[in-house]
Amino acid sequence: MRKILEVQRVTQGPDGAALFTTLFENMMKGLYDISYRVRSACLDLMPIMVVLFHKLDSHTAAMEESLTNLQAQKTIGAFVEDWDARVRKSALEALVDMRMRQSSLDASLYPVAVKALRDDYEEVRASALDVIWALTCSNPDHVLDLHVEGSAETIRLNDDAFAKVCDLVNDIKVEVRTKACVLMGSFRNVQLDILLQTFSKRIMSRLKRRVTNKATGKKRLIPIAEGDFEADPDEYRLLDSGACGAFIHGLEDEYEEVRYAAIDSICELCIQNEQLVSKAVENLVDMFNDEIPRVRINAIQSLRKIGTHSPLQFNHEQLGNALGSLEESDPIPRRSMHELLRVTRFKEPRSLTDLLAALRRNLERFPEDEASIMGCLAELGKTHHSFISNLLVSLLNFDPRFLPREANIHDISHIMNCILIINACTRDAKILPRLPTYVFSHLNHYTIRYPDCMPDLKLLYASSPTHISVARALVSLDFLQEKDRQLQLSESRSKTHQALADIRELIRQRNFVRALSKVRITKEELQGRHQTRLQTSGADDMCACYLSCCETLLLLRMKLPVSEAVCRRILGRAMAMQRTVLGISSHNRQVAVYFELLAHILILLDKRKSSSTIPFMEYAMKCMHRVEQAKREFAPENPAVPMLENLYIALCQIKQKLDLASIDRIAAFTRDFVPLHLDLDNQAKSMHAIILAPISNSDKPVKIRTPFPLHLTIEADIFYVVDTSQIAIEITSPDKKKHHFWPASAAFTPTTAYSYKLATSFEMSLSPWTQTCPFDLRIVNAGCAISQEQEIYLSTQ
Repeated sequence: MRKILEVQRVTQGPDGAALFTTLFENMMKGLYDISYRVRSACLDLMPIMVVLFHKLDSHTAAMEESLTNLQAQKTIGAFVEDWDARVRKSALEALVDMRMRQSSLDASLYPVAVKALRDDYEEVRASALDVIWALTCSNPDHVLDLHVEGSAETIRLNDDAFAKVCDLVNDIKVEVRTKACVLMGSFRNVQLDILLQTFSKRIMSRLKRRVTNKATGKKRLIPIAEGDFEADPDEYRLLDSGACGAFIHGLEDEYEEVRYAAIDSICELCIQNEQLVSKAVENLVDMFNDEIPRVRINAIQSLRKIGTHSPLQFNHEQLGNALGSLEESDPIPRRSMHELLRVTRFKEPRSLTDLLAALRRNLERFPEDEASIMGCLAELGKTHHSFISNLLVSLLNFDPRFLPREANIHDISHIMNCILIINACTRDAKILPRLPTYVFSHLNHYTIRYPDCMPDLKLLYASSPTHISVARALVSLDFLQEKDRQLQLSESRSKTHQALADIRELIRQRNFVRALSKVRITKEELQGRHQTRLQTSGADDMCACYLSCCETLLLLRMKLPVSEAVCRRILGRAMAMQRTVLGISSHNRQVAVYFELLAHILILLDKRKSSSTIPFMEYAMKCMHRVEQAKREFAPENPAVPMLENLYIALCQIKQKLDLASIDRIAAFTRDFVPLHLDLDNQAKSMHAIILAPISNSDKPVKIRTPFPLHLTIEADIFYVVDTSQIAIEITSPDKKKHHFWPASAAFTPTTAYSYKLATSFEMSLSPWTQTCPFDLRIVNAGCAISQEQEIYLSTQ
């Protein structure tokens, strides 16, 4: 019945009004039925009936009396005190449903909802929290009396509701505590004193009042035990004790769900209230030592989010707690801490010195963190230029009275110090003339090696008070840049070549454990070089796809069960090598095709598990034609040709007779498969796109009206594409459905050779939803992504 009402079928047709009247009368009778199921079902229908009531052309006097918004809320509110807990829960859920259907809840329901917070059943208390939140959204500034004898104090409903929610942080049930912590972060415009009270277990003096003219005479002296606290009978509090230290209790809870939710709420409130930041730092830094990894990571990332909106300051003790995260084996907390340190300022110079030592140990133990650490140092230099100016002599280890000895240009400590100092110079140009002469030649080298961490040296030198010695350093800058770039490319290419050769040899020896470890190390190094832009050719992306295919192959041979989804992972990377690289050599195309054939054979063997042989035989014929085509593409001297010959013969035999021997000959191809060597010397270019609009908007979601289609305008720069008709815009909705839109040829404006500016718009119909949802947007070429995913957040009005 609820589904029928929601699509408004009852009110349609000539008998709609009569049917609705009958349904209304039965619902009103059912509200007082002896069965709790009937009462709950009628309460569930009430919000929908109220919506449909306003759409009827004619209705009875009884309907007018019972189905107005206010009267319906009062009727439902009466059942919040029903004798059955299940009915009480249904009544509270019905009130929330009315709010979700754009009905404003009346403030008179607030005392009823507050009473439900003390219910014996956890489901009722949890539902009451939702009602409290809904009432706050509808009536945030409604004034409540405190009902204290001898006082006329009042309080806003928004403030009182926040305190009531805080009180449930001490609930006996973990689910209720978690929900209370989550809701605390959704309150807006709460009085600052009340927010600060959540970080202290002692009642603040500003939240206490003394009753005047209460009685005449002296106060009675009542003996109390030593150490006990004597409460003043002439004193009352503006709030219940629940708000006192609510976040402290949440962060100290024994369940990780509660601690995690408390951290999220602290982050949300601090973004809205800058005055809470210092309190948040004091408490969230302690969470860096939590026993649960995801709680530690959330504390670090939450502080980083706060730091992007408001300045963070760490004292020396807080920094000591933070540095422990740099020693974790998991890269996520380490790199999250690097991001946090970017937005942090220290109160003492010794904190900066200790941090440099900790980052040096981090880099020595985890070399893959190099790009993240250098980026962190660049930001620290900009925010601590006054400290760096005083520490300059100790950082570079020289005496300004004597001619300095040149430091080792490859020494990691020297590199870190130089990046820190040169970024400090962007804020204080007076540091530049104090630098030793050899530092300027080192900076030229670091500009090539860490381009994202170094400022524009020419502009920086122009702002220096002294230009003589700096001008000499600029003479050879362009030459050194090109020389260093070629040297770095040659070294990285040689290192990658050797790593790929080692991987192939380990696979040939069936040493899969060492091969998998080598693959993952090479992927991390490749990613680090990509972040520092040491390689910009398509060979870089081809190598990444090649390593991904090798990793999946090794996992299949070790422990991963064979499934079509896993096989298609190899197929997708192999197709990306062929479709997203412009100028790929014939040999590298054969490498990709060889992986593609492996994926097809794995899918074929997986289809053998099916009870029917028809899908298997159909796919076997497709594989046979693809192998035959590959044989014509491969050069005769290619070492994979004998394997392809044997595979083709086995597929032909299956066409004539399907038996275990033929299946085993096909499976031999997967067992003996060794990847071909990848050529990294060719000058291929990687197709890629940069989405300019829309941008990620998690802070300000796009508001749309669900009856109308979504209108999106896309702007992007696309590079190294031959056929623009293969370019599509792919949108993944929250339910994981993919939608593709193909821009017209006129939407592509040529900029340079094989590069275009894309400007187009389209409309997309969406189903309604009740909360802010992210949509993933990316640009694909023949089904293969050539841009990073852009998250677009949408919300309904």
